[in-house]
Amino acid sequence: MKLGSGKGVAVAKASELVISVENLKRRCKPSSLPESVMIGETEEQLFTPLAQSRALSAIDFGLNVQGKGYNIFVMGPGGAGKTSTVLKLLKEKAADLARPQDILFVYNFKDPDCPRPILVPNGMASMIETEIEHAIRGLAKSIFRTLFDEAFTEKASKLSERAEEKAVDVFSRMEEIANKHGLGLEREGEQFLVVPLIDGEPIEPDVFEELSLEQQETLQEQISAFQNEAAPLIKAQREQERERQESLTRLERWAIQGLVDTVFEALKTTLQETGEEILSYIDGMHEYLMNDYRELLLDDNEESAENGEEAPLPLPYRVNILKEFKEDGVPVIVEKEPTAEHLFGYLEYQEEYGSTGMGGLGTDHMLVRAGSLHRANGGFLILQASDLIRRPHVWDSLKQALRHKEIRIHDATSSPEKPRIRGMIRPLETPPRLKIVLVGSAESYYMLMHEDEDFSRVFKVKAEFETWLSRTTAHESAYCHFLQRLCEEENLLKVSKEGLAALVEESSREAGSQNKLSTSIVSGIDLLTEADYWARKEGHDFIELADVQKALSFRDYRHESLEQTVLESIEKGFMMIDTDGDVVGQLNGLLVYIALDHQFGVPAKITARTYAGVRGVMNIDREAQLSGEIHDKGTMILVGLLGGICAQEHPLAFNASITFEQNYGEIEGDSASCAEFFALLSSLAEVPIHQGIAVTGSINQQGLVQPIGGVNEKIEGMFKICKKRGLTGRQGVIIPEPNVEHLMLRDEVIEAVEAGQFHIWAIKHVFEGIEILMNIEAGDRDDDGVWTEGSLFQLVQKRLDHFYQISKESRGAL
Repeated sequence: MKLGSGKGVAVAKASELVISVENLKRRCKPSSLPESVMIGETEEQLFTPLAQSRALSAIDFGLNVQGKGYNIFVMGPGGAGKTSTVLKLLKEKAADLARPQDILFVYNFKDPDCPRPILVPNGMASMIETEIEHAIRGLAKSIFRTLFDEAFTEKASKLSERAEEKAVDVFSRMEEIANKHGLGLEREGEQFLVVPLIDGEPIEPDVFEELSLEQQETLQEQISAFQNEAAPLIKAQREQERERQESLTRLERWAIQGLVDTVFEALKTTLQETGEEILSYIDGMHEYLMNDYRELLLDDNEESAENGEEAPLPLPYRVNILKEFKEDGVPVIVEKEPTAEHLFGYLEYQEEYGSTGMGGLGTDHMLVRAGSLHRANGGFLILQASDLIRRPHVWDSLKQALRHKEIRIHDATSSPEKPRIRGMIRPLETPPRLKIVLVGSAESYYMLMHEDEDFSRVFKVKAEFETWLSRTTAHESAYCHFLQRLCEEENLLKVSKEGLAALVEESSREAGSQNKLSTSIVSGIDLLTEADYWARKEGHDFIELADVQKALSFRDYRHESLEQTVLESIEKGFMMIDTDGDVVGQLNGLLVYIALDHQFGVPAKITARTYAGVRGVMNIDREAQLSGEIHDKGTMILVGLLGGICAQEHPLAFNASITFEQNYGEIEGDSASCAEFFALLSSLAEVPIHQGIAVTGSINQQGLVQPIGGVNEKIEGMFKICKKRGLTGRQGVIIPEPNVEHLMLRDEVIEAVEAGQFHIWAIKHVFEGIEILMNIEAGDRDDDGVWTEGSLFQLVQKRLDHFYQISKESRGAL
C-alpha cells in the first residue's frame, strides 16, 4: 500500500467506520462483581499491592539497604495515596525493629560553649538523669557535712590563725609607713584601705572633692609615696592571702577526695552499660567537681525553691533528655511543617540577670530542643518534597546533614540580620541514623535530578507510583473491595453492586482508557463521600447507581462555570461555530480547555483559503506568533503529506492560509493537523464540508491518523453544542482509530448515538474521513498516475495543476 502517492490506499466505507455503541464505553457488569461486601484481611490489602507493586518493591528495597544515601523518593501523581501507603508500610516495618537509642545533651567540660550530644541505649536516658542527680545531690550534702565537721573546721581554723598572724604583722608594718606619710590605714577582711588625713582626722570622699587643688595634690603625693614604700609589703600580703587560699583548698580537697572518688566510682559502675561516652562524661564531671566543688555548697534557703521543691543543680551536672522513645519498635515521624526549627531542632532563650541586676537573654544545653530529625532518629521520617522546595535553605541544610552525617541545631539568632545574644552556645552535631522518605510529584523529582547535583547522592532510591492499573475482572473485584473498605473507614454507606459498577466505570474514565483503572485514592474517597451525601439525602440504605450519577453531574455543575461561559458565547454567536450546512474550506476542530479542577472540550472553527502563488501553506497563527512549536510541526507535516500525494510530476506551486478563527491565545499541540488537512483539501477541490461533523487527530507524512488526548471531553464538547441547537442526525465527531480504547463517554452521548441522533467515526487514514465529511470518495491513482474520475483528489490535482501553470506563466512573463 503506497500511502505516500495515494495509490492503493485501502479506504473503508463511511458506514464501516461508525463506532458501535458497545465500544463507546466499557461497561462494568454488576453481576461480575463480588457477592459479599465483607472485607477480609487479604482482600483489604489487595488493590494497592496490585496497583503499586513496582513502587512497593522499591520502597522495601530502600528500607532494607543500609548504605549511605539510600533514602527514598516516592513519586507519583497527587491523590495516588503515596503518603498514606508509605506511612502504613513504615509503621509495619517499624513495629518489627528494636527501639532506637535515646539522645541526651550534656555539658561539655572541655568546651562549655559547645554542649555535646550523647546517644545511649533505649530506655536509659531517664535512668542516667536520675542516677546523676541522685549522686550529685547526695555528694553535695556529704561534702557540706565534711567541710563543716568540727574536726575539719578546727584544722581550717588553725590554718587561718597562722595566716592571720602574718597578716597582722604586715598590717602593722604598713600602718607605720602610712603614718609616716600622714595617712591612716584600715583593714576590711583581707583588704587594706589607705585613708587620707587632715589634722589627724580621716576625711570622706565628698570632703576630698571640696579641698583646694593644692591640698588634693598634697594628699595624692602622700598616697603615692606610701604605695612606693609599701609596695613590697603589699605584694607580700597578697602572696600570703593566695597561699592561705591554696592551703585551705588543699585541705578541703584532701578532706573530700576519698568521698568524691567513691561516689563517682559507684556512679560509673551503675552506668557501666550506658556506653563509653557517658562514662567519659562522668570522668569529666569528676574532674570538674574537684575544682569547683564549692558551687554545690548551698545553704538550706538556696537549696529549696519557693514551692518546696529542690532547686536545680548547677548546669554541669544536669542532663537534657532530647529524645526518649518509649513505644514499641522505632519512630515513624511525619513532618508537616519542615521549617529549620522543626526539622533540626532549636535553642530556647530565657531571661538572665547578672550581678548588676541588668537582664538579658541567655541559653544553655538544657534549652536545646529536638527537631523531627532527632525524634525520628533510629526510625523513619516522611517529608513532602514541595514543602522543602519552597524552603531552599532548609533543603540545603538537610542535604548537608545527610551527606556529612550530622544534625546541626538551628539557631535563628545566628543569622546575619540578627544581633548576637549574651550566653550563645554552639551545640555539637548529632549523627543522623534514620531513613528519610521524600514524597512528591514526578515534576519535583526530575527538577531536583536536573538542577541539584547532590540530590541523587542522598536519595538513591526512586519509588514511582503508577497512575493506572490494567482493568481485569480480578482487578475490578479488588477495586470494589478497596471502595467498600473506604466506606467502612470513612463511615459511609455501603455501595450497591450497580453503584460499584458505576464507580469502576468512572475509574476507567479517569485513567483515560477502557482497559485501565485509576489508582487515585483521593478521587475514590471524594466520589464516595459525595455519593454518600446524595444517598443519605434521598434516604437510601446503600449508595446506589443514581447517587453516583448525581454526584458526578453535580460535580460538573459546581466546576463548569467557565465551560458554560464558553458555550454561551458560542450559542449567542460571539464565537462563530457552525453545526449545520456545508461550507468550502471550513470545519470544526476540537480543543480542550484545562482548568485546575475541570477540563472540557469545545469546537473551534478552522478555515483554509487557497490561491495562486508559490509561497505554499501559511499558518496564520504561526505568523502571528500564536502557535507553539508542536502545532507548527503539525502544519509542516500536512504540507509534506500533500506534496507526497500530489507533487509527483511537478512541484507544488500555490498559496494557502490556514487558521483557527477567533483565536487570540496560544495554540499548542498537533491534534488539529488532521482537521487542517481536510480544510485545505476542501479549499483546493472546492468541495464543501458538512459543518455538523468535528474532527480531531494528528497525522503523519504517510497520512496515518495518530491518537490524541482528551478524546472524551472533545466529543462531549461537540455534543453539547449540537444538543443545545438541536440534534439533526447528521452530526458527530471523527476521531483517530487508536483512540477507540480511550472512550468512556457520558451516558447522554451514548444514548444519542444509540438513537441515531449523533455519530462517532474512527479512522486510520485521512482518506477515510473524506467521504464522511464531504460525501465524495477520496480516489485512487492508476498505473498512469491518473486519479479516479470524480474523486476528491482528482479535483485537488486539477486545481494544483492549474496553479502550477499560472506560476509558470507568471515566471515566463517576468
